[in-house]
Amino acid sequence: MKKKLPALLAWLLLSATLFGQYNLMSAPGDLTYTQVADSIFSPISKSQVTTGILYDRVAPFAGLHAFKSTDTSSYLHFFLAYSELYSAAYNNGTMMKAAQIDTLSNAMYYTNNVIPVGVLYYDFNLIDTLAIANNLLYQGSDSLLHDVTGRTGNPFKLKTITVAAALSQDTLDYGTGNITFKYINQLFLTNKGVTISSIYADFGSGNQNLSSGNNVTVFYPTSGKKTIKFTITYSNAQTAIVY
Repeated sequence: MKKKLPALLAWLLLSATLFGQYNLMSAPGDLTYTQVADSIFSPISKSQVTTGILYDRVAPFAGLHAFKSTDTSSYLHFFLAYSELYSAAYNNGTMMKAAQIDTLSNAMYYTNNVIPVGVLYYDFNLIDTLAIANNLLYQGSDSLLHDVTGRTGNPFKLKTITVAAALSQDTLDYGTGNITFKYINQLFLTNKGVTISSIYADFGSGNQNLSSGNNVTVFYPTSGKKTIKFTITYSNAQTAIVY
């Protein structure tokens, strides 16, 4: 039977634990998920991880490996997604920490009563789910993954995601009345070397322009969770519609 990743990675982590190579419990001094994954991947050349981010290095709770434009993000998902990209990056020294982003967004909300809008636009790499089946990688007797000599393909896939969300944990369920939103450039996080040319948000009554950085006030006649549709155009002429 063909083994697929990330199911294969989970199996490798389990088998490594059973054979006593790693202790995956969370007691002080134990290895983290990323440290265990890095050890399993250590024999593989990373030269084809062109983005510098290998998502398989983290437990994928945000589901970015399968995230589609029709999926819905949120305050919590946004920060989880960014935290995973940060941890999956081999060199994250130039990336903002999630806590810094949270501090910035909270300052906007609690100081000005404005809900900030954040956008993630990232390329990252994943191990091809059929890398072993297609003879690009193999599992050695050491339970680690190895390159297949003379392979004819790339074991790493490239994925691009856009994630956008209103960043205020106090407004996961909106009340009635006027709610004010604002997009600022500091909350656009990317590794693609582009800027946002325009960003529109549909709060349920048609698109409103957030591009100028002005406050946009929306009246909600009923309380509860709301879905916001974002239409974002980047300086590379790519457009993403996300929720």
